[in-house]
Amino acid sequence: LEEQFSIARLGEGVDKSGVINENAIERARIILTKYKSICDSFGVSKIKSVGTSALRDAKNSREVLDILNEILGFDIEIIDGIEEARLSFLGSVIDKDASIVIDIGGGSTEIISGAESEVFSRTSINMGTVRVTEKFFESNPPTIENINSARNFILNHLEKAEIKHCSRVYAVAGTATTLATSAICINDTDVYEIHNKILQKSEIDRLYNAFIKLNPNQIVEQYKVRPQRADLITAGALILKTILDFLEVKEVIVSAHGLRFGVLKSMIE
Repeated sequence: LEEQFSIARLGEGVDKSGVINENAIERARIILTKYKSICDSFGVSKIKSVGTSALRDAKNSREVLDILNEILGFDIEIIDGIEEARLSFLGSVIDKDASIVIDIGGGSTEIISGAESEVFSRTSINMGTVRVTEKFFESNPPTIENINSARNFILNHLEKAEIKHCSRVYAVAGTATTLATSAICINDTDVYEIHNKILQKSEIDRLYNAFIKLNPNQIVEQYKVRPQRADLITAGALILKTILDFLEVKEVIVSAHGLRFGVLKSMIE
């Protein structure tokens, strides 16, 4: 009936400070107030919402939840990384073949392998676009030293992860969809134009090599990326590129579904 995309960036500064800051809370408050109004206009009787990395990690998550729960009139459920991985897989994969799903978020990245509704392996890694950007990219564009440090950080996490290899690989969430829209120079909100399309690793490499030389304003102008995502997409491209190199994968299927659809399918089941 209705679909909305918004970036609250709730995890801004959480890695360093350990708390969700007032600006992030206000952004989330405005978004959820709008969403509640939309729900009311459709006569929605039940709202299901989940919190991920930022709300898992922040010391003040209880206080933040009190504010956001009051807006919705329903409690937000904080899910752990393993449940986030399961739901991302459930929401993304539509065929019966064994597949891997890569879900790059702001604070964490989930890598899941399975077939249909059976999950073979799932791992949640504390590396995401916001976390890598804040930890390593003090300048934007980043320096070679910044990039090498970030890549080593990502590889270190991957080497410790348990990942069951499959030939079919899906990539979901904002990094994947933004890379796919950037590849054909359409607005990054037009995600259904690229839903279930194949994105070659060579195209990801091309975009990554372009992004590391550009500042966020140039990325917005040249690749039609939203300003709220433009300073994060370089880190996102590095994370996805490094994972694909690690898995020796040459292409991914980009899904516009993922976690939200997994939550919905789980409710239906």
